[in-house]
Amino acid sequence: HTYLGYQAGELVRSGLFHRGDGTAVDAVIWFSDLRGFTEFTDNHTAEETLSRLNTAFDIIGTSIYSVGGDILKFIGDAVLAVFPIGDGMSAEGAAQAALKAALDTHSVVKKWNAEHHHPMTLGIALHRGAVHFGNIGSNSRLDFTVIGAPVNEASRIESLCKELGEGLLISDVVAELIQGQKLRNLGLRTLRGVKNPRTIYSI
Repeated sequence: HTYLGYQAGELVRSGLFHRGDGTAVDAVIWFSDLRGFTEFTDNHTAEETLSRLNTAFDIIGTSIYSVGGDILKFIGDAVLAVFPIGDGMSAEGAAQAALKAALDTHSVVKKWNAEHHHPMTLGIALHRGAVHFGNIGSNSRLDFTVIGAPVNEASRIESLCKELGEGLLISDVVAELIQGQKLRNLGLRTLRGVKNPRTIYSI
């Protein structure tokens, strides 16, 4: 079976998949986060906060789904998504799709910011690795997600966006798959809680 968020969710609800079911999947991983969202929340109503979140998620979701990616989880103001490799999608194709989604997201956010007060700032990280795609949770509630070291690394790379003043960061293993796009080498970076540092790139 193909493990995509919506499709797999249907299988879970039908009772065909249970806690612990899953498979190893090679994928390009997307992790993004809204910058300054805590401050925004402190200075705006709950309705305004929800509107900001929904706007951001609409922009991100449209960009990701338009190129075949799949959002797995909203974590507060963060988004975890994957671009699975296989079933006709090459590693290069997944990397290019993820990059297009990221660039499209930033382009739409830029246009939105020009028309609204309190502009949004978004950090996006793209990474690649083998992850476990499946169900975790308690006896009474299952959550479909991806877990594994590459997911943690993607989160840590995204956290460098603010430090480096970048809106999009790309790991070395994704950068090597991207053709026709000039990237800037930002050097070898230590990721919090990760043993081996990685070379990080930006556009």
